[in-house]
Amino acid sequence: MSLSEVPQLFFGVNASVELLAALAAFLITFFGFKVYNYTSERKYYWFSAAFGLITVSFLASSVVHLLIYLNFRESSTELFNLIGTGVVSFYVLLLITAYQLLLAVATDTHNKRLMLFIMLLSFTLIFTSSKVWDTFLIVAFITTLFIAINFFEKFTKRTTGISLLTFLSFASLAIAHGLFVSKIIFPNFINLFYVIGYFMIIFSYALLLFGMLRVLLLKPVMVKNERKKK
Repeated sequence: MSLSEVPQLFFGVNASVELLAALAAFLITFFGFKVYNYTSERKYYWFSAAFGLITVSFLASSVVHLLIYLNFRESSTELFNLIGTGVVSFYVLLLITAYQLLLAVATDTHNKRLMLFIMLLSFTLIFTSSKVWDTFLIVAFITTLFIAINFFEKFTKRTTGISLLTFLSFASLAIAHGLFVSKIIFPNFINLFYVIGYFMIIFSYALLLFGMLRVLLLKPVMVKNERKKK
């Protein structure tokens, strides 16, 4: 597995954007657990746990990209490649695990064995592939696309501001991963696709964060109204 297929000239920007994405994911994790503590709904627990994994994955990836940008690889090639490959593999494992947890939330799946099977199947497809990074991008895209589709179905069944924000967020995330996959077909536009893709990820996280804050702000009002009806 190569460290990354992102052009070296982009590694500095990549590291910065990933740190920003990690910060956004951390805020979602933080407020997500607050929502869980307030509502006691398990979906928010797994939602927050998934974004906790995403936070760590982006932090790990950004460190590797930053070191490459600073030409740290030139001074200790073998050691750096070994550590870097391990960190990037760790990033892939965490991100795919997080997306599988989010897929379970989106589909209301409580069958742990089924989710474990899907997770192991994804890992097997990725790490036995001759092109690990490209396969990872494809698996991530398919997973986020299914998440977005399921949240769209939830939105059509229950049209609320929060359900709309959730759908738009994961639709943006799926589009971002679609752009990453597009670089396989259009390698000449890789820089453009990565820039737009990462900012789409940050945009999707901003929508989710706004949704979390809406839940925290609106829940007391909803509870108060329910008490008045009684």
